[in-house]
Amino acid sequence: MKSVSRIDKSSYLMYIVMMFVCMGCVMSCSQKKEANEGTIAKTVVTIPYTEKQMLMISTSQRNAVNKAYTEEIWSSSMDKEGHTYDEVFEAQMKEFFIRLYVMSMSAQSRGLILTDKENEAVLKLSNEYLAEAAKSDTKLKDITFDEVNMMFRDYALANKLSKAVIMSKELEVSENEARIMDLEYIVLNDREKAESVLAEVTAEGADFASIARKASTEAEIKIKASHDDLPKEADKQVSLLSDSEISGIIEAEGKYYIYKCILGYDEAATAERKEAMEKSRRDEALNKIYDEYMESSNIALNSEEWNKFVQDEQTTFEGADFFAAYNKEFKLLK
Repeated sequence: MKSVSRIDKSSYLMYIVMMFVCMGCVMSCSQKKEANEGTIAKTVVTIPYTEKQMLMISTSQRNAVNKAYTEEIWSSSMDKEGHTYDEVFEAQMKEFFIRLYVMSMSAQSRGLILTDKENEAVLKLSNEYLAEAAKSDTKLKDITFDEVNMMFRDYALANKLSKAVIMSKELEVSENEARIMDLEYIVLNDREKAESVLAEVTAEGADFASIARKASTEAEIKIKASHDDLPKEADKQVSLLSDSEISGIIEAEGKYYIYKCILGYDEAATAERKEAMEKSRRDEALNKIYDEYMESSNIALNSEEWNKFVQDEQTTFEGADFFAAYNKEFKLLK
């Protein structure tokens, strides 16, 4: 199959991609050293997931897609090359299993273990899933307790690593870092004109916005700005302005700026930006863990099991939902 790039055509697809960043798996069937001339030797790791274990995940995801979009989604074209959602789904599942393995192994290498309560939850989930699978008329009816238990355990470890990263103080974003200001501004090309306009806007009763529309070389005079959005020469001065206060003339990159602070701290916009910045930092931290593992290892799914899975990946099983069951059970531990 041709490689398929990540696609975020819907909120559900974004959910899947976010899950990819957080998940991992545990053991390897075989390991050996491989060295290419001029490169660092890498450990070759075959991920031990079986076809049935992969079906545990794919059937849950497939059911969620069917409920959200109906079965017609599977034949829909998702990119310019004409890949169908079914092809995208297959590529996403492959990425999921690799990331699941890596993040779980990384959790263990960092000394993260499940608590007694978490182990009890995994045991409960495994027994409940196994009981439902035994009633199935799919290949899942023959899945073993060890296979089921491994998937819930690996998923729990990968999530534990994700939460540890998320809780890191180093990733926190301060209010000042995320601060958004509502500003009006004027951009001019020469100093003399800037001085004349500054005198106008600081005169008693002056309408800054009206003057800006007439004088500024920029059509837009209102902006929501963070520290990063302002020229370096302007940031410090503008950040110190009180509401309704006007800056002096600020020269930056051959232009002259005059700012008026409308609202020095936009609480809602700042909160939104803070959340986005923290998510970006978390994603970067998790991707760094993943990349570091991949740099030292050549990782691949068991080709025989993967090929069997591809043949049966359209299998549906509504008796138990892996993710819904996990989320419900682990939510009770909080």
